[in-house]
Amino acid sequence: MRFCRECNNILYPKEDRRNRVLYCACRSCDDHQIPSSYALFLHRSYYPKDLKFISANNSGVATEQPN
Repeated sequence: MRFCRECNNILYPKEDRRNRVLYCACRSCDDHQIPSSYALFLHRSYYPKDLKFISANNSGVATEQPN
C-alpha cells in the first residue's frame, strides 16, 4: 500500500492512456506519484461448478479444474 505525501490517504492506481503510464493518485487532494516498483495481483473468481471440484478435492488448497 502506498500513502499520499500530503494527506496520508491511500493512493489508488490510475492510468494515463495517452502516455501509457501507470501511476498512483490520491482521491482527496489530487496528489499523484509514479511508483518505483509495481506489485500486480491476479484475482480469479470461481463459478459454482469449480467450487464443487475444490470442495471435493478437500485438500484445503484451491486448484483449477483439470480440462
